[in-house]
Amino acid sequence: MLKTFRQKHKDNPSVQEIVEKIQKGDTRLRNDFIRDYQPFIASTTSEVCKRHIEIGKDDEFSVALEAFNNSIDKFEPTKNSSFLNFAKLIMKRKVIDYIRMNTKHKDDTSLDYQQGATETLENSAEISISMQHYDAELEERYRSEEIIEFQKTLTSYKLSFSELASVSPKHRDSKKNMALLAKSICANAPLKQKVIEKGKLPMKELETVTDLSRKTIERNRKYLISLILLLDGDFPYIQRYLNLQ
Repeated sequence: MLKTFRQKHKDNPSVQEIVEKIQKGDTRLRNDFIRDYQPFIASTTSEVCKRHIEIGKDDEFSVALEAFNNSIDKFEPTKNSSFLNFAKLIMKRKVIDYIRMNTKHKDDTSLDYQQGATETLENSAEISISMQHYDAELEERYRSEEIIEFQKTLTSYKLSFSELASVSPKHRDSKKNMALLAKSICANAPLKQKVIEKGKLPMKELETVTDLSRKTIERNRKYLISLILLLDGDFPYIQRYLNLQ
């Protein structure tokens, strides 16, 4: 029955169709789909943990399994080109969060145990520095994965990072104005939906949310659309990096 989507690392059109059927309430199909993709879930978890992950035995697998199930509900075909790529990103985030949380807990326990010892302050400083490096490494990894997904989103709108680099506003104030306008558009659901669906800016309607001139908006059209796509998508680390949050 499920031969059309038995695979580990490769997506195909039938996967999208099956996910859409599951989203409509086919519980049995959901269970079969998740069962058949357990090797894919384990493989993704292994990539994060850098070790072999056993299906049904490792806690990290359980975290990834739940994330895979949740990704079925969160997946939007109009925003994401591939369900498996989307699910992989969600699983990696959740597993990394789980590892980070447990690592921090162990460090806190270790500090409590050593309280009162002469080297407590030294150990505390070392652990604090270690966690800062770990946080920076995680954020960089998250952002790298988001960039890959955002590039796919841009491609679907016939945009690219190289093109955005050339059309990006040169002045800080201009960038700030475009960011504010993008946020205003995203806060206006009907207006945002028009941009997302058509990939174009409804210029006349924009007059209701900004005082910027039509010429200014036209000049920064591609950059503005990219900001709207970025704010509308699941890209928190890129948003933070660009001070859009």
